Amino acid sequence: LIKRTIGSNSPVKESDIRSSHEADAEVALLLPRRADTTIKVAGYTIPKHTQVLINAWALSNDPMLWDTPTSFIPERFIDSNVNFKGKDCQFIPFGAGKTICAGIPLASRIVLL
Repeated sequence: LIKRTIGSNSPVKESDIRSSHEADAEVALLLPRRADTTIKVAGYTIPKHTQVLINAWALSNDPMLWDTPTSFIPERFIDSNVNFKGKDCQFIPFGAGKTICAGIPLASRIVLL
């Protein structure tokens, strides 16, 4: 994949990440959840015990959440008040609660987010 995308004589750069469609792919649907209570979401009633699937791809590409969602812009998180507590849709692909990505604490210590 790397050789096909950038060749074998060039170092990998951040800009190369998005040039590969395979590297851009992500899991579209997160693990199924079950509604604990009956709740209304966007005018729809979701009965208690209903299985719910979250479309992580749609959240990651939603222009209401992201300026230019299809562009790789890691700087968008500088001075951002988004957090990993599970309340911000921008981090839903990393999971929430018991199924949150185990690497987030390590990554946040190593990389300035």
